[in-house]
Amino acid sequence: MTTQTTNRVEYYAILFACVVAALQLLTLNHPGLNADEALNLLLVPEAKRYFAEGGLTTNPLLPYAGPVHFWFLGALNALVSGFFTSVRASAWLFRLAPFLLFCVAARYLWLEVRKHDRLLGALLPFVLAGMPIMLVYGKAGFGQSILLSLSCFLLAESLRISRTEQVRFGRLAFFMGLAIDVHPMAICGIAGILLPVRIHVSRAIRERPGLFAAAEVLLIFICYPVIRNFIAGLPMSGDAGVNIVREIRNFLNTVSGQQPMAFWLSGVDRTPTVLVVVGLGILLAAFYFYVREKKSEVNPTVRALFWTHAGMTLVMLVMSHFWRSLEVLGNERYFVALAPGWAVVSAAAFMQLGKRYRPVWGFAAGWGGLQAARFFLQVLPLLGQSDPNKLAARWLIDNCPVDYCVAYAENFANYWPIRYYSSFDRIELNVLRDNWKTQPQFSAAGKDVAGCWSPHSERMYKGTFKNIREFPASDSESGVLCFKGITL
Repeated sequence: MTTQTTNRVEYYAILFACVVAALQLLTLNHPGLNADEALNLLLVPEAKRYFAEGGLTTNPLLPYAGPVHFWFLGALNALVSGFFTSVRASAWLFRLAPFLLFCVAARYLWLEVRKHDRLLGALLPFVLAGMPIMLVYGKAGFGQSILLSLSCFLLAESLRISRTEQVRFGRLAFFMGLAIDVHPMAICGIAGILLPVRIHVSRAIRERPGLFAAAEVLLIFICYPVIRNFIAGLPMSGDAGVNIVREIRNFLNTVSGQQPMAFWLSGVDRTPTVLVVVGLGILLAAFYFYVREKKSEVNPTVRALFWTHAGMTLVMLVMSHFWRSLEVLGNERYFVALAPGWAVVSAAAFMQLGKRYRPVWGFAAGWGGLQAARFFLQVLPLLGQSDPNKLAARWLIDNCPVDYCVAYAENFANYWPIRYYSSFDRIELNVLRDNWKTQPQFSAAGKDVAGCWSPHSERMYKGTFKNIREFPASDSESGVLCFKGITL
């Protein structure tokens, strides 16, 4: 393939990535805010409690993680909100910073891959911009979104070590420490990323033991909150799977993009099954031919990435079966640390398949375009719709004033979005059940009572009321039914 053709392919790949990034920005506010995203607003009362009582909590959300997840996302949200003080509380305020960080990290990774292999670098933007798990977790306001970006930085560093045989211990320790701090499951991703360069790292340790020791001190310092928590012996709750066959099925749903898209779109991926099967079939076929390719025909570092990521994926699949089953939508987020490596391997597999069945760019561009199209065809129609939880919060602000009324949310899923949209202190909001993170309850003695439920809830309020208001479901959010003047 000539340099001129490679340049042309790279131009269209970059253009594709820029279009996807623009659409991501356009739809940053849709779908509505997820309860896990809104949880980061606990920074507000946690900061107030700290300044009033002292005793800083490293991470009040996840006791087995460090402070980066909570304080980084919470502080970024507070900072962005401070710049846009005239803007109503909105989902995009949570998602802007993680999305911009991911764009920087993805570009950093692409530049290194480009140095490593020019044609592979030309094809990579098609995969990075079209991979479903990247489309979802590249902009979600979760700790795993930060982990995704850190994994991109780490992978770029691993590829740089392979290319130059020079190890920067400080940079590795910094990225590894932050990744583990965000979530301990990052260890599996780190293993998959660094095992291909273990020989170079081992040699560098022997040559520069002092720098390695200093980097270890930095790593332990950053990871200390996580290490301390595990030494203390935390009880680890989880969602165990039913059987491994169903776990594998849901893993394939994750690879096909069906599971992350269903999670992002409140349980439903409306992509026709035939397109899901076609996309998955192309990807698996590319991997099949890639594995069968002669060693002399493929990049040895990328081939090593394939096997280490396959091994770590198997380890995480077994772990997820016993701890965070993929049968629960959203649990695919624990695989994000491996996603950048799989993106590079997928681009390499598409490149080899394209060399066999030309054009060389066809499979990468076709697969990336298919995934991006099925994602945005479901997200773009949401632009004209409002989050029912946001409308419910505004209704409660108007109909359930502080000091005269106490409001109740049905559960975790609508409590935290309503609490965020009501700016925490504009209503007195309690939760009836399943809050996961216990919060102080307001007394309803001598006050009017209001409450909001999902219209299809098995625990729908069925008593008397003075006023009722229904906020219909959107294409991605379940509806909300609110009552005033109820008796619980």
